Amino acid sequence: MLNLIGGYGQLLDSGLSGDQRQEQFVAFVVDLLGHQAVHARSDEPPGFADGGRVTFVLDGRYYLLDIVWPEQPLSEDRLSRILASTPAHGNVKHALLCMAGFQAPPTGAR
Repeated sequence: MLNLIGGYGQLLDSGLSGDQRQEQFVAFVVDLLGHQAVHARSDEPPGFADGGRVTFVLDGRYYLLDIVWPEQPLSEDRLSRILASTPAHGNVKHALLCMAGFQAPPTGAR
């Protein structure tokens, strides 16, 4: 587990470009799931230029985890574009991990 903690720390302090950091973070998530005996794999989805994707099965359920690490928190518009690029599958749980966070919606937005 210390290797995972050290690996995450290196991602924060490495001076990597945003794309390199994001790519290595996707590999980090695959390794993290592997340490929990979850078979996970990195997937390069066609048309998903915003980040990486990890797919895995846990307790018989299928998961698709999109991972982005932009310089700034995601705007509502960019979030909508990312979610629109995700295929809908009835038996697959989808999640989005954004390491920079999300911008708050404008005041009065629904």
